[in-house]
Amino acid sequence: MNSPVLQNILTYIRINKIDSSPVYLQIANGIINAIQTKSIKTGEKLPGTRILSEKLYVHRQTIVAAYEELSAQGWVDILPQKGAFISSKKIKPKAKEIPQSVIVSTKTAYPIEINYVLDSPFQPITNDLYFTDGTPDFRLTNFKSLHQIFGATSNKKSARRQLNKHIHTQNTNIKNQLQNYLYITKGLAFHANQILTFQSNQLAFQCIIQTILKPKDKVIVTQVGHFEVNMKLKERNVELITVNTNSEGIDTGHLEDLLQKHTIRAIYLQTNNLYPITSALSETNKSTLLELAQKHGFAIIENDNNTDFVYGKIPIKTLKSMDTQGAVIYVNSFKDLLPNPYDLAFVIAPDNLILELSKVKKLGQSPSTYLIEETIAEYIKEGLLLRQTQKLTKIYQKRRDNFSLLLDQYLEQSIWFEKPEIGLAYWIKFNQQLPLLSIATYCATKNLTVPNYLFYQNQSLTGIRLGFAHLTESEAEEAIALLSKAIYQHIYK
Repeated sequence: MNSPVLQNILTYIRINKIDSSPVYLQIANGIINAIQTKSIKTGEKLPGTRILSEKLYVHRQTIVAAYEELSAQGWVDILPQKGAFISSKKIKPKAKEIPQSVIVSTKTAYPIEINYVLDSPFQPITNDLYFTDGTPDFRLTNFKSLHQIFGATSNKKSARRQLNKHIHTQNTNIKNQLQNYLYITKGLAFHANQILTFQSNQLAFQCIIQTILKPKDKVIVTQVGHFEVNMKLKERNVELITVNTNSEGIDTGHLEDLLQKHTIRAIYLQTNNLYPITSALSETNKSTLLELAQKHGFAIIENDNNTDFVYGKIPIKTLKSMDTQGAVIYVNSFKDLLPNPYDLAFVIAPDNLILELSKVKKLGQSPSTYLIEETIAEYIKEGLLLRQTQKLTKIYQKRRDNFSLLLDQYLEQSIWFEKPEIGLAYWIKFNQQLPLLSIATYCATKNLTVPNYLFYQNQSLTGIRLGFAHLTESEAEEAIALLSKAIYQHIYK
């Protein structure tokens, strides 16, 4: 006759041969569930390994491994010659409050310098309805496939051995897969030793700045520009010089004037999706820029983020794909395709610069990204990333078109905009000056967050960059209706 403990355990153990998790872990997790639901209690003895293995039709050593796992996690106590017993130790001790008598210092005992340059413009989003500057909808992510691949990768003995090697070696598997993927999607051809991966887009850009720029260097950025990038460049204590933009992208005539007056170290721009205005450089513009880089000897930092989703039929070219002189430093990431921690970033550049970048990378990044890189490599190899991008492009295109109709419906009389052919955001200019911060405050009272960093305003411009991809069609209508109400309340006040 089966003991009550054995019967209870068998109720909770479900062995799935298709599951990538080892069988002994599935058994251990089943027993943990039984303990947590108090189906088996403290001090009770688990069935013998031979009996349980016969009941589950598995090898006895599998049960031994499961019991050892439970012991290692503190769920059971294994007593020699007696068996395994449910532990009386508390796995999760209750948190203790810090006594009021304990003195905790709120300020340092020494002076520190306040860094106003890096004051973040980002605001916490507390409402369910909000605007961004163009972010994806991670609710659409294929988490099941990602987690399955990560689990399978984690269980490989070769992967576990690699984790013990606390060294900064480049993962050749992810490099090879990135080579194939970027050639298919971006037309980029490069050698494996010309790419360097990073944990995030921010780390990649910070590494580039630290490697190629010195204090007092002069860097050209576009008019209006990207507030976060400008903030990081100012922190490096470089001089920022703005170049005008026009229908071709950047005003190359103005750029040539600047190059005559200044010794420029680098120019930073998003060639196919200028921030925040969402326009792209024309092919002529790109060719002229490369010629000027060769003539004047400056570096081009090409940020190609926000270009994964293209809605037109004409493929876009990157500056890097046109560069034959080694002038372009190409940076991109998976931040619009995959959520953290899978939002891997990468830099493509000539071999000698990659070598120097790798030195700086070692100082600022942990080498513990191996499992993430292997997961992404397999995700690419199986064609999952490419299929996901194609699927999301159709969804986002539909949301883009719906967003355009809503803007026309609710704000037509007060704005100018063009439907973007690439990316996840609209650039919208208002026909008159408006108190944008007051509008954002009003929206907040209606449970709609409109972050301040979306606004751009000076004597000649009142604009806003609004992301559309993270909103469903119904969410977009609700958000734009509230924004419209706030705007017209101020116009007709």
